[in-house]
Amino acid sequence: RRIEHINSVSNNNNKKLSLNGITINFATREASVNNTTLTLTGTEYEILALLVKHAPDVISKEQISEEVLGRRLASFDRSIDMHVSNIRKKIAEHIAGEKIKTIRGTGYVFIQGE
Repeated sequence: RRIEHINSVSNNNNKKLSLNGITINFATREASVNNTTLTLTGTEYEILALLVKHAPDVISKEQISEEVLGRRLASFDRSIDMHVSNIRKKIAEHIAGEKIKTIRGTGYVFIQGE
């Protein structure tokens, strides 16, 4: 399931998508901020790409877990929160302002603009 999702993202979006200072290159699987490539893990890249691709929609933790990790979200599973926290830190090293907002009890949304 996870590989199918990766392939569908690559095939359907063989281009770049820029939003609020972040650029996702689906062809190379890279994310950059102001032309500086972010050093993301594969999971971090997939989460960020999913959020940017679906902005301004809120993406639930369950959807992130199923689409990115290939498994259902377990009770008390904080792995998605930790990945998002790491993504935020890496983005903050290069650009100011909140890019990923937590929607309490629901999930996350990528902020389109300031």
